[in-house]
Amino acid sequence: MKLLKFKYACLSLVAFFAVANAMSTDVLSTDSMSPTTTGFSFIDSSGRETEIPEPFITSCSQMTTPDTNTSPITVTKEIPVPGTDSVIRLTHTCRNSKTVIVLGSLFPDKQDRWKNKVRQLSPYDVITFDYAWKFASIHPQQNLVSDRYKDVIAAVEYLRTLEPAYTNIIGLGACYSAFTFTAAQADYLSKKSRPLFDKLIIDSMFDSLLTLALSVAADPSLQCNNDTGCLPDWLKWIFRTLRPDWLLKRIVPEVSMIPHLQAISDTTPILFIHGQKDLLIPIERFRFIWNTVHKDKSVAFVTPYSHVRNMRYNWNVYKAVCDCFINAPQGTEKIALKQLLQLQ
Repeated sequence: MKLLKFKYACLSLVAFFAVANAMSTDVLSTDSMSPTTTGFSFIDSSGRETEIPEPFITSCSQMTTPDTNTSPITVTKEIPVPGTDSVIRLTHTCRNSKTVIVLGSLFPDKQDRWKNKVRQLSPYDVITFDYAWKFASIHPQQNLVSDRYKDVIAAVEYLRTLEPAYTNIIGLGACYSAFTFTAAQADYLSKKSRPLFDKLIIDSMFDSLLTLALSVAADPSLQCNNDTGCLPDWLKWIFRTLRPDWLLKRIVPEVSMIPHLQAISDTTPILFIHGQKDLLIPIERFRFIWNTVHKDKSVAFVTPYSHVRNMRYNWNVYKAVCDCFINAPQGTEKIALKQLLQLQ
């Protein structure tokens, strides 16, 4: 027993340094070159996956993203989160657009790290915010994963108080924010009988917190190097062999995305984006998610990249797909994307 405890203590120490390194790694900067220009595909409601033609990828690489308003108005304020004693710090970048994108942070990033993406999301207005756990020294784990969707609702309800009113409110969340945005949409629909977001863009989604925990426990270095991890193979083997599945199943909260997705996917247009090389949330887990949702209003775009690298490695492709999804009239997103991607 003492030897077993020692082994897990050593694993925990390595995991700690891996996580610490991950917090200092910039996953939001845009690389000048894509690691590959092949491997993109589109999944329609029938489940059929179609490879994206090379001419579309090439044409996107030649595009630029000019800022139509070089001096947008930026307002930063703190707003209360209804039903809690928390506040969130929110930044509103206004370009006088009728469409606003609510951009969710990665865990444990702050919104300041999204400045470059806010600029690149022109011509839309953009809201970024810090989750309430940024203002407290410690939060129980259950609070971290179950209550923070209320921060999302607070941010969107603030938008609804502004004049002139926005005609299109879009949620763009990756990984942690994919969960909070989906949970917020489901909660709001159940209580208000109307959607919080008009459309959702969900990137690198996990199906459950346990799935994510199991992946991290098997190779903690994936958090600092999403492509391959940064541990030698022999150490990865040790982590996989000694991974305490039974313990994780007892201590990790039972938080699943699936009920939320099933509650909203029949009414909310959703664009799923996932990477073929995502090792934290393998593509097989995404296909499991895809098979559980109502697909009449959902489409999926698969990239050749790893976890939360989809918007980093080829921003022009990412932006073109999101633009098409956002601007298509509701109910025509699939047709519009197929035309854009030269699939018909």
